[in-house]
Amino acid sequence: MSSAKNFILVILVLILSFSSSSNAIEKKSFPPDFTRISRQFTNVGDERVVNGESMVAMSLVEALQKWADTLEEQISLMRVEIAGLKTSNSHLKDKVMTMEKENVRVTEELLMSTKKLDSLTSKFFSLHGLKFLKLVKLLIL
Repeated sequence: MSSAKNFILVILVLILSFSSSSNAIEKKSFPPDFTRISRQFTNVGDERVVNGESMVAMSLVEALQKWADTLEEQISLMRVEIAGLKTSNSHLKDKVMTMEKENVRVTEELLMSTKKLDSLTSKFFSLHGLKFLKLVKLLIL
């Protein structure tokens, strides 16, 4: 925002500096497209509209208008992009929620499987523990 303020401040300083010197710029120095009367200067009978000072002001106003139009276009493009990002963001949030639910489900299944394995292991050792230990001792020796 400060760069926009600085730009406008520079333009205003240029306008004031050109308007302080009465014959700083002649009408001949401007291309024909800059010599048209802008909507902002509707008093055609006014002497300021016809001299070079007003032409500088008009060209600066036109430059500012083009700059403002460009900014408005960029803002509208950014709004479209933001709307797309919001939509993508909501889709991603939904996917994350789905994955979190699936993660909880898989974690619960893993815990249940671990409990079943522990249960089966304890049953196996309670029924066949002595035989298993004897077998291990025989293999080691």
